Amino acid sequence: MKLLRSTVKVRAKNLDGKTAMDILQTHKSSIFPKAIRRLRSAKERLLFGPSMTLAGYLSRKPSDTEELNKLLGLNNLRKSRHGSRESSDFRNAILVVAVLIVTATYQAGLSPPGGYWQDDYAPDSDNGHTAGQMTMSFNLALFFYIFNGFAFFSSLYVIIILIIGLPMWMVLYSSIAALGMANYASFSNTFPTSNGSFQEFAVSLVPFVYPVITGLLLCPPFFKFVFDKRRQQQVDFPARYFSSVQKL
Repeated sequence: MKLLRSTVKVRAKNLDGKTAMDILQTHKSSIFPKAIRRLRSAKERLLFGPSMTLAGYLSRKPSDTEELNKLLGLNNLRKSRHGSRESSDFRNAILVVAVLIVTATYQAGLSPPGGYWQDDYAPDSDNGHTAGQMTMSFNLALFFYIFNGFAFFSSLYVIIILIIGLPMWMVLYSSIAALGMANYASFSNTFPTSNGSFQEFAVSLVPFVYPVITGLLLCPPFFKFVFDKRRQQQVDFPARYFSSVQKL
């Protein structure tokens, strides 16, 4: 059965024009209940599109999700029945590092270098400040948040790649989106006062840039995952041999 399961073509017909499923249904055989169940599941998978063999699947160009898994040292196809312990260790190590970076960068956004002003100061010149604003100059604050934001969103992206397909991953997706917007809210009212046209232009872009970056973090991995999942459903091969983190 194991040999047939990996090589049989469910659409192949004999000289009478019957498939393997047609023959089993004709004879009402109860000798091979597992074969009947597997052929029925294969027939259901065919409704999603044309099927392919495992060899055909492996010979195709890897999808973006598989390329990312390879880059992160993860496997899309299990090496054993219980999965690859080495891949799990890689995943856990990367996830821990990414979470630590997200925590550090988010905390740095809440407590920027120099802290916040404790009083209001409104002189005749343009060097005034308000209580709760950062003590850094506008240019230094912009420089700090560009690089801090790059580290923050890059680590969030790695976390997204690692958690997609896990139990309750959609809830975690929503949490990541909320975290990205919370990071924006944490400094939108504490940024130093702008004193020039360029600075005002940079500040006006922030409310649009943050949602766009958050959307770019969430949407492409989601659509790539759905595409890769449907691609795997077309393979005439037991689904459990694919990595469990790829389940929708």
